[in-house]
Amino acid sequence: ALKEWQLLFLVEGLPNLIVAVLIWFMLPDSPETARFLTEDERAYVLARLKVDAGASYDHSFSWAQLLSVLADYKTWVYSLIYLSGTSALQGVTYFLPTIISGLGSFQNYVVQALTIPVYAVAFLAIVLTSYTSDRYGDRSFHMIGINLVGMVGFLLLMYASGFGATYFGAILATASVYANVSVKAAWFNNNFGGLTRRAAATGLIVSLGTIGGAIGGQIYFDSPKYFHGHTIAISCIAAQTALVVGLRILFVFTNSRRATMSEEEKAAVVERYGSVEMAGDRMPEYRYTLFVIIQSEN
Repeated sequence: ALKEWQLLFLVEGLPNLIVAVLIWFMLPDSPETARFLTEDERAYVLARLKVDAGASYDHSFSWAQLLSVLADYKTWVYSLIYLSGTSALQGVTYFLPTIISGLGSFQNYVVQALTIPVYAVAFLAIVLTSYTSDRYGDRSFHMIGINLVGMVGFLLLMYASGFGATYFGAILATASVYANVSVKAAWFNNNFGGLTRRAAATGLIVSLGTIGGAIGGQIYFDSPKYFHGHTIAISCIAAQTALVVGLRILFVFTNSRRATMSEEEKAAVVERYGSVEMAGDRMPEYRYTLFVIIQSEN
């Protein structure tokens, strides 16, 4: 007979495997192959994608395009941003019940019940930050603000006394590390141009970034306050914030420099990369996502 933990893996894992097989056949690769769209709807979606992508609109594929992301500094900076955030996120995810149980003498079912408000606030934080991030076309300032809230939460967990203040710290820390995910994922998708380069960069960044899950599972070892674990989590968040600030400054500089390029300089950039398709987001006309108010459609 299977043990309880083995049954749990089956209950949680089998639906994912079944859905994955179904998605392979049902999910279209692009608007061009989406059978549920009418021709008018398809044309409208493609037009919006072309406007959104701007100078980097390209659906071609080549191995050179795919491999070009390895030589792009953004790939590795975004991987570190993802990894540092995931380390803090998974640490909280794995140990939240244990952290809460250390706040008082609670039975197990009470501890589990106390995690519900924490994750409910995290859900609301994800929705709110995702909406405002898209509404204003901003990623970096949102990540900085989210991280500051998270650091306050971890500091409360480390230094606050009493159930209320410490529990509030757990809410802030958890909401922050979860809200961080959607914004950082949107940011690196925004700043890789061309379908192939974006897809390759996304796969590599997420693959490297999820190594943070292995790190997060090892940092909470000093109960009951988990001072060292929270210190490592804050350090990861602070490192991520520094990377976000540095990357934003670099994007501001790059956008400004591209805005003043002559036609000869623009042509030289394309020539250096070999083609428009290879240039992708490195096209002189391309602008990295910073802060743009998106007008609602009437």
